[in-house]
Amino acid sequence: MIFKKKIFLKEIDSTNNYLIELEKKINIDEGLVLITDYQNNGRGRIGKTWQSEKAKNLLFSFVLKPTFLPLNKQFFISIITSIAIFDLLQSYTSEKINIKWPNDLLINKNKIAGFLIDFKIHSNKIKNCIVGCGININQKSFSNLDNVTSLSLLTKKKLNRYKILDNFLEIYSDIYCQLIDKKYDEIKIRYLSLVNNYISKTKFNNIESEIVVLDLQNNGDIIALVDGVKKNITFSRN
Repeated sequence: MIFKKKIFLKEIDSTNNYLIELEKKINIDEGLVLITDYQNNGRGRIGKTWQSEKAKNLLFSFVLKPTFLPLNKQFFISIITSIAIFDLLQSYTSEKINIKWPNDLLINKNKIAGFLIDFKIHSNKIKNCIVGCGININQKSFSNLDNVTSLSLLTKKKLNRYKILDNFLEIYSDIYCQLIDKKYDEIKIRYLSLVNNYISKTKFNNIESEIVVLDLQNNGDIIALVDGVKKNITFSRN
């Protein structure tokens, strides 16, 4: 288990931002987990915000130091995060779960979870990364948001957020250890099986596009159909 220490703060701007700023001041051990009840400036992909009611959902970030990982395999952190959230959700519901490339998870086409990864690169090597996750647990209404759901809505139960967090951290730790052991092919095959034939409607080059992930290249690029045209997508290295 790589996650040794948890910190809880009732309200902050963003769990990722907090850890980024903290890391500038002190050396943070790998596996530190920061949890909050509310983010007043939660970040999503491409400048979007992550909205969540106070004390209803799981909002947390954790520190990884995958210095063993070649820079061209940076996307594997995103892959294992997707798989870990998928496996967590699957343990609570039998409904259809989809991974929406690059960083959302949907159940019956409704968003239930998302994540954001901030990498720190030095001398063309990964120094550390901060993984921030939002998973909808007990929230039942989502004002001004369409196509959103939660585990409580699906199970008709109020769930223990912190038990779910512990379950997630155990799952993530196991998959991360596979990455440490360089089981790239096994992880890649599992990920491709989960995204197989799923059409992600998302922004690519600032244009709303339909994307189907087909394969992962050894150089870290993704082969995908973008609006029906096969393209290589380079995962950001900065």
